[in-house]
Amino acid sequence: MKVQKVKLQMIIEDTKDCQETIKAPIDAVNFINKYERYDLAPTENLIVIGLNIRNKIIYSQVSMGGVNSTFITPADIFKALLVSNCSKFILVHNHPSGDATPSKEDIELTKNMDIAAGILGLTLLDHIIIGNNDYTS
Repeated sequence: MKVQKVKLQMIIEDTKDCQETIKAPIDAVNFINKYERYDLAPTENLIVIGLNIRNKIIYSQVSMGGVNSTFITPADIFKALLVSNCSKFILVHNHPSGDATPSKEDIELTKNMDIAAGILGLTLLDHIIIGNNDYTS
């Protein structure tokens, strides 16, 4: 039998000059729309905005979906957070329909992620849904 040793490593895909801080839901919406334009995206996507102990923003797109859904697992979200040493996070996804009203699945995801985050010692700060010129926190 062979044994494999693995090493987890964060690879920084891109670095942006960013003066923004996230203190309220609208700050997260403005941040994502500035760098990713989720308000105009034709497919449903999910980004996790991680904040480390010094509130440095580290974000990662963890899912790209279709016109009305995206598939995501807690493992997809937590991998990026744990490797980048984030202690708290915000989930952000868009609704290409333009309606920022949370679905049953959105509400369920938020509850499950909050429970899982607590088990891992992380804090879910918010789950924001972006629509056309609108958002729900």
